[in-house]
Amino acid sequence: MKEITDGLTMNQLAERNAEHVATIAALEPDTRRWHQG
Repeated sequence: MKEITDGLTMNQLAERNAEHVATIAALEPDTRRWHQG
């Protein structure tokens, strides 16, 4: 049971990470502007 749960958790984390990376990629120009400012 634990292995299945861990697998689902890893998949969920991977999906969230993918969304997070996509969000950062979309905001990257703004982020660079903030760091330079």
